[in-house]
Amino acid sequence: MFKRKFYYIDAFMKNKNISQFLIIIGIILIIIGFIPRQGSETIKKENVDYKYCEQNVLYNEPVEICNIYIPSSNYFYAEISGTIYGNGIQVWVLNSKNKIVVNLGYVNGEKDFTFEVSTGDTYRFMTMPYASAFMTKVSIDMKITTWNYYTHYHTYLPYAGLIFIGLIIFIIGIILAILSREKRGLQPYHYYPPPPPTHLQPRVGEELGAVSGQLRCPNCGRLIPSDSVFCPYCGARIRY
Repeated sequence: MFKRKFYYIDAFMKNKNISQFLIIIGIILIIIGFIPRQGSETIKKENVDYKYCEQNVLYNEPVEICNIYIPSSNYFYAEISGTIYGNGIQVWVLNSKNKIVVNLGYVNGEKDFTFEVSTGDTYRFMTMPYASAFMTKVSIDMKITTWNYYTHYHTYLPYAGLIFIGLIIFIIGIILAILSREKRGLQPYHYYPPPPPTHLQPRVGEELGAVSGQLRCPNCGRLIPSDSVFCPYCGARIRY
């Protein structure tokens, strides 16, 4: 059983085609692994701006406290957040079409807020006192945050594993080629001339001159009469 296994291993190492095949496959895998490939990734960038607004407002009179414009250049998302300071006031936000975007409700002291907005539009913070006070002071400390996304392109080698596998296969092919050469006695390219054609080899009892009155044609090797000028089989000239 073990002799049979060693026989197959020895026959495998003696097969030169196997080593050449592995070397070629390894080279192909390495070349494919080194082909550059362009990749991309989406990067999110945050932009923050701060604004402070302050206004004195009268009782029962709507007043615009602050006016904010959100540009539309490559911004994917925008948000306004902050804190309103005031006593006995009601606050709401209008867009450029005078539609209420968000109603922040009543404020007594301070109130935090956060809401999303669309880019390329203007937002106005409106307030009006609901108490009987003649005048009150309103201030807003806010943060405007915008995010934009852009695609970053880069070139990299994604087939490092393929290069590694190809290198291993290439090394195995080289080792098998060396072992195969040693098994053949370090003569992998020794030339052995082929044997002559069978029709030119003399048969037993038919050596040249063995039959009286006959000779062998030097062209086709057949026996012909000794007085022939041309070979009756191939037509070659015998005598001149």
